[in-house]
Formats: sequence, structure tokens, C-alpha cells
Amino acid sequence: MTVVFDTVLVIRNARDKVQTAQYVLEQDGNIYYIRRYTGQFGGKVTTQPEIVIEKGKVKRTPFQQAELEYNSLIKKATDKGYKKLSTLTKTKFSDITSSELDKIVPTIKTDSAGIMKPQLAKSSEDCSTGTLDKNYFASRKIDGEFTPSLNSVNSVNPEMGIPSRGL
Repeated sequence: MTVVFDTVLVIRNARDKVQTAQYVLEQDGNIYYIRRYTGQFGGKVTTQPEIVIEKGKVKRTPFQQAELEYNSLIKKATDKGYKKLSTLTKTKFSDITSSELDKIVPTIKTDSAGIMKPQLAKSSEDCSTGTLDKNYFASRKIDGEFTPSLNSVNSVNPEMGIPSRGL
């Protein structure tokens, strides 16, 4: 088998450890295999199910189809916040040390365009109507900054506007 593409992606997880994802596109005659390996750097590596491409779709050759699917997987991962190791360092993945990797992997998650990824929230259209009909409590702080109290908004029950950690 011949390796056509080999990409290593890295990200920092919630426990501040470096997670790796390696994507390999291999060719065996006219059949292409996409192999994926994920795990914590220096820890257990999990082999994901391989993707086999034997023929192209929509008038594509098998190579074009394999390349399209491979690039799609890479883009999905970079949109989640993974960074290509080749853009962070010139050192090969097999030669890199844990301390070096710890220094170069960013601590803030960003998308593929470099924009910070906020904590994800559910869209109001995806919630059932009963979910939004309840009374909710809000914090006076957003990103460490004080915000106006809800007292002026909720004139029926002014206590609803005073957030408390005890609730």
C-alpha cells in the first residue's frame, strides 16, 4: 500500500491534555482506504473504522472521491477546533516530544478561521415550546462583567430579578 496523504491534527481537551487525530489516505491499486487514529498524546490510541473507497460518485474517479472524503474529514475536525500539526511546527509527529507539543498547542479553541469558539448553546427553534415557558434565573455576571438586574424587566415578581447561588 502507498500512503497518499498523512495529516496529524491536535487539540487541547478539557483536562488540558493534548488530543491527537491522525488521518491517513492509502492506495492499494484502484482501492483507497482512509484510516483514522485518535487518542491522547502518549496514551492509548484508538483505531477508528476505516473508510474504503472503491469507486467514485457523480462522475468522479476513485482517487477524486477519496481525496474529497479525506479533505471533508479534515475540515470537519478543523471546524471543531483541531489544528494541523504541520502549521504549528516543522518537526515530524514521530519525533515530537510531549513538552514541545504542550508548548505549541493553543489553549483556546478556535475554528478553522481562527475565531474563538464560544460555549455552544441550543437554538430556540430546536427546543420544545414548554421549555421556554418556564421561569429562568440569570446571573448578574456575563464574562466577569456585571449586567443590569432583571428587576426592571420582571415587575410582577421583583425577587425573580435577584440571582442567587443558593437556587
